[in-house]
Amino acid sequence: MIVSVTMLCIITLYQILSGRVSDIINHTLVIFKITTLLIISIIGIVKLGINHDHWNSIFDAPFDFGAYGSGLIKVLLTYEGWNNVNYLIEEFKPRSDNLEYPSVILKYSSLISVGITFLLCFFSNAAFITVVGYNVTDTPIPMRFGKELFGETGEILMSILVAISSFGCISALIFTYSRVIKYAAETGFMPRRISSWFTSYRKRSDTLCNQLSAQFFYCLILSFIFLIKTKYNISDNISDYFADASQYSAMIYHGASAYCLYILKKKLKNTNPRIFSIPIYMIIIYLIIIILIVFALFFPPGNGNLHYMIPYCISWTAGILGIIIWWIRDRKRSEVSNCEKNRTEESIGNKPSLRI
Repeated sequence: MIVSVTMLCIITLYQILSGRVSDIINHTLVIFKITTLLIISIIGIVKLGINHDHWNSIFDAPFDFGAYGSGLIKVLLTYEGWNNVNYLIEEFKPRSDNLEYPSVILKYSSLISVGITFLLCFFSNAAFITVVGYNVTDTPIPMRFGKELFGETGEILMSILVAISSFGCISALIFTYSRVIKYAAETGFMPRRISSWFTSYRKRSDTLCNQLSAQFFYCLILSFIFLIKTKYNISDNISDYFADASQYSAMIYHGASAYCLYILKKKLKNTNPRIFSIPIYMIIIYLIIIILIVFALFFPPGNGNLHYMIPYCISWTAGILGIIIWWIRDRKRSEVSNCEKNRTEESIGNKPSLRI
């Protein structure tokens, strides 16, 4: 608990102090993570000729719908930070010789980064299975991988590597979602009384100070909820707790975004069929996958209980509150708009007609 809050505080502080320092740290962590996964993948390929028997029972495990959804949530967390360049597009300055430069980045960067992530994760997980096999234990598989290769030293080394990787993931998420907060404030998705706090950069350091601070306090609240869970022996795995709470919210957000994109495609297909380049069937497939993941988590895994749903309940509570706030604000806007329309019509009707 203390370590996690300290790490959150460190990440938030250096991102508030300097955007350049934040970029350098994030890029360094990305290079480190790619190099580590490449080494693990190469080890797996080398070991495949010796330990190929470990693959024999990989598909013999019974189907567990709840465990499948929970596993997908943790897998999708791996891609966070790699596929979020669209939130940073306004920070790219167009070049004088190519005004479409930011759009080119947006078009290809996400595809390339997600593709690289998929290949690295695929081969590194294959390496884990090749070296340690498929046996469910309380020890995380990366630590077992290190111990199998180098003994206790390898286990400690893998623990350090996982910690650094997690630090990089959280840093990228905090960097990205501070931009989401700014965009939400600018586009009217926040109450007017507080939106003005989150629409600008800090003048002295040109960083998103208020947005980052708000994120930190939100994570701090989640940490205290986890502390209560631990006190009553509901859960003792803080990594699972934060992964589930953050990624499940992201799944709901992505699902809502996909649905809105589908509506826009349907409404604008007659005016401009190429308003969005993605085919509509791809949106439908993506939306179906999101729905399956969201509802799979309502079924506890075979080795779990209903307590594991607490992070998901937090996500649904936040989502429902957001919908209620949006509905109230949208209703008020409609009432104001109707009043202004009626006043305009009355003023036009009261004007004396000109006679010739």
